[in-house]
Amino acid sequence: MYIPNAFLQTDKATVLEVLDKYGFGIVVSNSEGELLATHIPLLFKAVQGQDYLYGHMARNNDQWKSFSPDQKIMVIFSGPHGYISPTWYESKLTVPTWDHISVHVYGYPELIPDLGQVKDLLTQTTDHYEKYNGTQWKFELPEEFSQKLMGTIVAFRLKVVDIQAQFKLSQNRNAEDKAKVIRALNERGDASSVQLADLIKNFDPRKKG
Repeated sequence: MYIPNAFLQTDKATVLEVLDKYGFGIVVSNSEGELLATHIPLLFKAVQGQDYLYGHMARNNDQWKSFSPDQKIMVIFSGPHGYISPTWYESKLTVPTWDHISVHVYGYPELIPDLGQVKDLLTQTTDHYEKYNGTQWKFELPEEFSQKLMGTIVAFRLKVVDIQAQFKLSQNRNAEDKAKVIRALNERGDASSVQLADLIKNFDPRKKG
């Protein structure tokens, strides 16, 4: 991913907060020269010092058949983002832009065939997103139904070898321009704009890594 130095984010804790909160990613792989992509929720975990992304997809989705432990794949994550109009700036001679958070994770996929491990993964993933949803549903299903459900999916983990993150949050603008962007996004009022405004307001550009 091309990342201008002003927007490069290497502070791992800050990046992991994004993966923790905005974990719906795009898994991109290559199969005989064709690019394949699937949008799925994922879960980041460190196991004995090694970082992994865990996920699952429908067994009828042929993408998992292209997974190989010696072929790198990529997962793309996005945080809140939005169009920034030059009319919001006090400064003159400016152009439109787009503020956003983008994270690319690269690694090698490994299938998880053990149904016990698959069930643990589904339980952990559900618990994670139920927490952010403010609900308390538990993956506690009748055994026959649970076994049937797990037969319709393929679970995997991605052995992470690189994480690239771009946080473009108006940190290249002066304080007056930045304040006007925050105000305009809040006035726009949709959930993504309000979240983006909050990120711009609270982002510390000194915390880069």
